Amino acid sequence: MDSEKYFKQIETVEQMAKEECIQILKNNPNGRYIDFDLSINEESDAWQDMSGMFHVEQVNGEDGTIHICAIGVDENDRLVFKAEQYESPYNDGEWFEIYEHYDTRLVYTVAYRCVVNYLQFAKKEPLPKEEE
Repeated sequence: MDSEKYFKQIETVEQMAKEECIQILKNNPNGRYIDFDLSINEESDAWQDMSGMFHVEQVNGEDGTIHICAIGVDENDRLVFKAEQYESPYNDGEWFEIYEHYDTRLVYTVAYRCVVNYLQFAKKEPLPKEEE
């Protein structure tokens, strides 16, 4: 018996979901960034929905839960995120990658769901900070 059997399968699925997110956004003719213009009702509603269902726990001394509210693929083809924490921009509103100081269980599976559900809101460039 292999006690890690299902964890290995989850890791495989997560890696596949991450790679597919990157390919979908990288090859999307409308753009690489699902970044919402909150002055547009339809985009604001989608932002609320995504940030409500997509949260990540921080570990390794970091405090609390962050709510992912934007997904993109940067110029180096890395999957990047923007988030809020306690109703304020996380990481000074800058894009970041998910690293080992986050609990990454099902992060990329949920990211895939969000990319597929909200691809129509993709933009060629992320919104400037003052428009977010």
